[in-house]
Parts: sequence; C-alpha cells; structure tokens
Amino acid sequence: TASTTSATTTTTSSDALLLWTLTPDRGDARGGVEVTLRGQGFAAGALVHFGGEPATDVVVASADTIVCKTPALSAGSGAVDVRIELPDGSETLLAAAFLPSAVATPRLGELDPTFGGVGYVTHDLGTGARSYDHLLGLAIDAQDRIVAVGYGGPLANGDLVVRRFLPDGSLDSGFARGGVFSHDDAAGGARADRGTSVAIDDQGRIVIAGYSRGTADDDLVVWRLDPSGALDASFANGQGFLVDRDASGTPGADQGLALALDAQGRILVAGRSDDRMALWRFLPSGQRDVLFGSGGVVLGAAGTYARALAVDSQGAIVVAGRIGTGAAMDLAVWRYDGDGIADASFGGQGFFSHDSAAGGSSTDQAYALALDPIGRIVISGSSRSASNTTQAAVWRLLPNGALDASLDGDGAVALEVSGS
Repeated sequence: TASTTSATTTTTSSDALLLWTLTPDRGDARGGVEVTLRGQGFAAGALVHFGGEPATDVVVASADTIVCKTPALSAGSGAVDVRIELPDGSETLLAAAFLPSAVATPRLGELDPTFGGVGYVTHDLGTGARSYDHLLGLAIDAQDRIVAVGYGGPLANGDLVVRRFLPDGSLDSGFARGGVFSHDDAAGGARADRGTSVAIDDQGRIVIAGYSRGTADDDLVVWRLDPSGALDASFANGQGFLVDRDASGTPGADQGLALALDAQGRILVAGRSDDRMALWRFLPSGQRDVLFGSGGVVLGAAGTYARALAVDSQGAIVVAGRIGTGAAMDLAVWRYDGDGIADASFGGQGFFSHDSAAGGSSTDQAYALALDPIGRIVISGSSRSASNTTQAAVWRLLPNGALDASLDGDGAVALEVSGS
C-alpha cells in the first residue's frame, strides 16, 4: 500500500511556496517511481530534486500538484530530502521525505509480485464445466481493497457477481460470503444479470450499474451494497436495487454500461435505451432525479451509444461512446451541465465526433475515458484501419472538445498490438 510522508518544510525566498506531502514516500532505488507532490505555490518550470538529483518527467498539474519520476538514488543511506525550485529562485524542501528501497520493487508496467504472488489473481465460481466468469469494472476503496464486478455462472443464466480482494490479492473473507456477492432476477426474467461498472461512495457503500434480463429484454439495474457486502436496505425503497426500463419511450433494451457519482452523491449511469444513448441520474435514495434532463434521463439521437462517463471538477458530465452503426460508426463524446443540458459549445457542434484514428475511415468507438489534472479528456477505444484490422486507439481532447494536437501531432493515436 502506498504511504504518504508529511514533514517539516524549510522554505527560502518565498513563504507562498510550500511542499506538504509525497505519495508514495518510498520506492525502487533504480528510479522511475511516479510520485505525486502536494503543496502550494507551484508554478510552470518548477524543478524537483531528490537528494540533490533531478527528477524526470516533471509535470506541474496545478498550483498544488506536481507529478514526477524519481531519479536513480543510493539505497541504504536512509531517506533523502525533496526540494522544489521555481524559475524565480524560490525553493522549498521537505526533509527526509523519500526512502529509496534496496529491494527492487516493480517499475511501472511490470507485474507486482506482492499481489497474488505473481502480479495477478484468478477466481472461479465453480458452477460447472459450461460456465464462465467475467469482470467488467472495478474500484478501490479507502482501505485499498479492490471491488470487482461482472457476471458469472451457467452459460444460459449468469448472475451479477461482486468480489472484494484485499490489497495482496486474496479474497476478503469478511465481505458477503467468503468475499463474493451474487444476485439474479433483478428484472424478473430469472436470467442474465450483469454488473458493468462500480463506484464507492463516501460512506464506503458499493454502487453498481448494469442490466438484467426482464420478461422481454434487458432492463437497467443499479444495485447498492453496504460495506459488508449486503444489499443496502436504505436504497430503492428498501430493496437494495432499482430497475428502470424503456427510458426511450419505446420497448427495447436498457443497459447501464458506465457509472459515476457526483459531488452530491447522485448516481449517474450512461448506456443505451433501445438504439439511443441514455444518461440517467438517480438520487442517493434510489429514485430518478426528475430535475435532471427530462424526468431524470437524457437521450441521444437514434444510432448513438454510451460506454464511458466522468464528472469534472465543475460538475459537468462527460460521456463517450459512438454514433452511427457498422462502417459508419464514429467515436462520439458529449458534455452536459449539472442539469443535463448539452453544452452547445463543446466540439463546435454540441458534441465531438471522430473517425479514422487508424486510417480506415470507419468503426471508431470509445470504451473508457478519464479526465487529467488540467481538464483534458482522454479516451480509449478502437478504430478500424485501412487494412481492415481493429486497432487500439487513444484520443485526447482539450476542455473545449477539440482534439489536442500535442498528442502525436493530431490528438489521436492508433496501435496494432501483436504478440503471442
């Protein structure tokens, strides 16, 4: 588990510049450990030194946050001082703030042997030879426990499955039944309940979005578990889960595919209703927030679909997915204000769309998004190439919805991954 150092700060030249904490406060003496520095008065052009050696890849994310990578340091001589210097000559120092580890720890991108012994864990529900186990979303709680959601069971009748792992990768025996919670028949169809996305609220409750097969088609479901792994009796009129169907006004599948919690604890779910992108908002009690959009839901045009969702620091809601179908499918990103009203200025037309990240002019779509510390929108997904191969793709947008040309010259990167 990463730890944080907070020590007495010595400042010269400027009382405004302060370094408060480092996370993590120890790591591989070979260098390359990504460290987040918190404080105040940071400015562009800042230099960071660990024990007198310059850090690399220094990014001043804001006036209170710097991210950098540690240089190679000598192990065995104790913790080193960390110093920040600004272009105007002011500097601040956090004494004995980072401890280089003599025992080699994994670098970024290497499997962590402290997790499951080999850097990964597997778990089988053991429901028979013709069964499956899939994890589709995860979140990390305040104790660094990993909550993973998905589905599993017999091929014809999978159930929602929630597992909680301890930081070392072992199942948390104090959660639900032996570390695993399962649920079926949320929508009354006695089959195919799936969790796709999960978030942890400020009370440690576990909020899950997904869908369940009803009598005719899929219905949106949001479950909430208490920290022990039981359905939360204070949610959705004591039921612990809510079901929402036919948001588009016509019969069809309603699926929750992404979830986020806003600053008020309201639950945002993005996905689809019939053939339209849908964005729902529910109150913390489990009822639709009728003040949002139209009766608690925002709908896209026909042929749209959402797969990813985030809420920015100003409360704006960013949704990513696709627009169109088949060879005419393009990446799509929308932004809405806190009332569910589309931002007409975003992307120059109220939304952003893009095709041909891989050069094939077809089939671009998003699967995940994140917001960086300066508000840029980073999207991952896929794009079809001119040679008709599907490639991994990453886009980065500026806060106004325009492609960020500082990423690979045009704001989009496509990679064909091969290997055995």
